[in-house]
Amino acid sequence: MPLTTSEKASILAYKKQIISYQLELSRIKEKKKLRTAYFAHAIKTASSPSTKAAYRTNKLNEMNNLANQVEAKKKQIAGLRERIAQIKK
Repeated sequence: MPLTTSEKASILAYKKQIISYQLELSRIKEKKKLRTAYFAHAIKTASSPSTKAAYRTNKLNEMNNLANQVEAKKKQIAGLRERIAQIKK
């Protein structure tokens, strides 16, 4: 059965959202890369062991946060793709 106009519009809207989420995902990955480099430099140049430990803790927390953001975006993209598949059935 052919898709209705509203179904086609919904699919188009979902595809636009997917593209938007993919852009956000690439921004998050780029931020993760930059922050990793920042923390690597900060840890290498830290003057005391306690400062190094603090940077390592901050790095771990931030990397976990960014990893969670990446997973959330991936789940959102997967959900939109499932919606598109349901519409096409």
